[in-house]
Amino acid sequence: MNRDIEVELKRWKISSRRKPLIIQGARQVGKTYTIKSFGNTAYEDIAYFNFEENPDLNSIFIQDLNPARILAMLSLVEGITIDPENTLVFFDEIQESNR
Repeated sequence: MNRDIEVELKRWKISSRRKPLIIQGARQVGKTYTIKSFGNTAYEDIAYFNFEENPDLNSIFIQDLNPARILAMLSLVEGITIDPENTLVFFDEIQESNR
């Protein structure tokens, strides 16, 4: 299934001014499916973290918000090496995070 947002996701990926992306919308409309599909086709790896299913993820963000430290900790949780250039880091249900 192709969605209009896929074009926007591809533009976001190649942008030299890319910032973290927030996808908002109604529940159960395919946001997670679309991002996972995009990650699987546009990146070498995808690191998926669901804050609703794993509330312990919150502890990673308590100390500070240093990106290198956070990626190192997330790599340990996921059991993969997160390469910022080739891994899509996807936080699902992030509204459940305290920070």
